[in-house]
Amino acid sequence: MKRGAQDYLIKEQLTPELLHYAITNAIEKMSMSRQMEEQRLELARQHRAFQMLAENAPDIIARFDSDLRYLYVNPAITQATGFAAESFVGKSNREAGMPEDLCTIWDECLREVFATGQFKQLDYIFPSPSGERFYQSRLAPEFNAERQVISVLNISRDVTDLKRTEMALRESEARLRMAFSVAKMGTWDWDISTGNLRWSEEHETILGLPAGTFGGTYDAFLALVYPDDVANIAKKIQQALDQHTEYQIDFRMYGADDKLHWTTGRGKAPIMMSVVPHACLVLYRILQNINWQSNRPSSMQMILMSLLMRSMIASSSLMRMERCYG
Repeated sequence: MKRGAQDYLIKEQLTPELLHYAITNAIEKMSMSRQMEEQRLELARQHRAFQMLAENAPDIIARFDSDLRYLYVNPAITQATGFAAESFVGKSNREAGMPEDLCTIWDECLREVFATGQFKQLDYIFPSPSGERFYQSRLAPEFNAERQVISVLNISRDVTDLKRTEMALRESEARLRMAFSVAKMGTWDWDISTGNLRWSEEHETILGLPAGTFGGTYDAFLALVYPDDVANIAKKIQQALDQHTEYQIDFRMYGADDKLHWTTGRGKAPIMMSVVPHACLVLYRILQNINWQSNRPSSMQMILMSLLMRSMIASSSLMRMERCYG
């Protein structure tokens, strides 16, 4: 009787409003529960995707806590250090046995990211088991809901091949500049689409002009040319543009002392420009002041100039193609 009476009293208290509220509340709870389950599954999916990406990435991917200890690092660190990835977790770089000078740099960068919440890039050389390697690291802050930095994600990339290519290019350019200086030669390239003309520093030296005084345009170049030679230069260059051939011109230029300097120049419009309507058109040119050598260059200088010209045209055409299509 008590259970029956209690049931009777509850039923008596159940009004249509309460019933509507109870049903609505139950539906909302079910919907919320379903959404939470979907979010949990999505987070699990994203975690698996990140794990798959990180575990197979060639770059070193690591996460640090506020004590500068590894929360996670992917297997790529093994190739760089010779140590298993698991041996880093829970340790700082110093505790993991990394070089002391790098530990100091890393600690400073990590603390800065935690303090500022800003990205940080770090370039360094690491003594890997296979020898010195160049690395570039990007440290990114990770925030909680209150916008507090709770961890730092790091991605380190081995850029050794790129750095070695850059160093080889700088060495090659240094040797080329030395050859130009010894041979009293200079180069320029002219971007007809913009009118900009870039001189190598040897031009100003050859003509006795103060460094940095050249105007950097084709008109500025013509202003230094003896007026009677301007028409011939324009004709030869236009012919090279129309036929995509090399040109060679002997002409006179004014130096800082207002004396005329006989010069000779060779150049070429890259053939590739003929099949690319909107590509940047450039003429490459070597200038040699032949007033310095009894008004004519020696045979050795002419041979050197020819070799340098071919090298410059080939390398400059490749670099220009990379700029246009890169």
